[in-house]
Amino acid sequence: MKNDNIQINKFICFLSDFKSQSSECEYFYSNGNISDKVVGMQTNDAPLRYFLKNGKIGEDSLIICFVSEKAEKSGSFKNIKRIVSDEKICEDKIIKISCNNDLNESELNDKLNEALLYISNSDYLCIDTTGGFRNAAMMTIALMRFVKVKNFKVTQVIYSNFNTHRIEDVSSLYNVFDLISGIDELVNYGKAKKLKEYYKNSENIKIKDAVQKMQYLAEAFTLCCPRRIDSGISDLKNAINTFKPDEDTESKLFNRLLEMIKNRYSKLFENNSSEYSVNKIKWCLNNDFIQPALAFFVEDLPKYLCKNKIIYINDETKKIISEIKNKSLKYYSEEYIAYFRLEISITENNFNSDVLREANKSAGKAHYIYNDCGIGYLMTDLPNFSKAQIIYRQMCEIKEYRNNISHISDSDIDVEKLKGKITSCLGLINEVIKIK
Repeated sequence: MKNDNIQINKFICFLSDFKSQSSECEYFYSNGNISDKVVGMQTNDAPLRYFLKNGKIGEDSLIICFVSEKAEKSGSFKNIKRIVSDEKICEDKIIKISCNNDLNESELNDKLNEALLYISNSDYLCIDTTGGFRNAAMMTIALMRFVKVKNFKVTQVIYSNFNTHRIEDVSSLYNVFDLISGIDELVNYGKAKKLKEYYKNSENIKIKDAVQKMQYLAEAFTLCCPRRIDSGISDLKNAINTFKPDEDTESKLFNRLLEMIKNRYSKLFENNSSEYSVNKIKWCLNNDFIQPALAFFVEDLPKYLCKNKIIYINDETKKIISEIKNKSLKYYSEEYIAYFRLEISITENNFNSDVLREANKSAGKAHYIYNDCGIGYLMTDLPNFSKAQIIYRQMCEIKEYRNNISHISDSDIDVEKLKGKITSCLGLINEVIKIK
């Protein structure tokens, strides 16, 4: 009985040596609700007959065989041609890729590239993992990685089990490559698209919820939205901490994945730490999330510095901010306005921006810090007043970098130099916090 539910038109196998003393056996497989069978004597016989019986055999059909020197001499390839001929199929449907008995890395890549010449995006592949020579297992893994990168469609990965006399669908093992790829994508690039695709058919609600939280956080990093990132971190942290694996393999494997993610985001999950604002900037830099690092630096760091009285706002300035905040700057924090927008607003309100004042003017134990317009509106409790000025100037410089990147400036941006400037400023902040 032909299985009309299977869409495969190309068969890939790795030939084992021909053994003349082998006896013919029946191999069973599931065809819907009905058990069907094929016969086989050699290692690759039953899988090939399975394909010939269930595949979409037409003009674009091919049987691609990796054949070692030893398998060739033993007669394995001749046996394949005999089986195909018995089914009244032309020999030109068989592609032989000759391999040395021991392949080095360069030869392995050459043979894989040769096979890929016969495969296109419109094909549906069936890969037989039963037989092969010494390098076959490594070549199978490499082949699966190749077809995954090229987005080729693998309908089935099969294995002919001699002990049980069954042709087993081991596609789930192939799909593990999707999982590995998804983990790699999330851990190294902060994206969850492949994991979402891998688990789209999962019936485990807890898994799907956690993956959705990963996707939300990944999108927040992509959009470079600090508030979404913060909420995404909290939601994912809660999903990981509350996940209790069931006894099934999928749930246990996912729990191991969560352990990896927890380790990856450990610094971000410490969001109750007093150093959280600084730590998440460092984390972003260490993982090359430059735009989010800049966003946190510009939007969150002023709050951290104000809270620690490194550079903070005096009462007079707060009154000015409250007057302008509800007009055009309502979405910004008062700390951000004080650091980066107030001098513009003051100038727009016809304050004399050319008046320069002494940089060391005292106000109780605090000191005024002056922006480029000469308006003293920020204060510091640091005994070394000049360091507060240096921090402020560095922050303004880094803010300008962010403006240039956000507005697609033609000026060249040296990313490593920018990371160095941010790291230097954070180092100085850490130094004055300890002294204070």
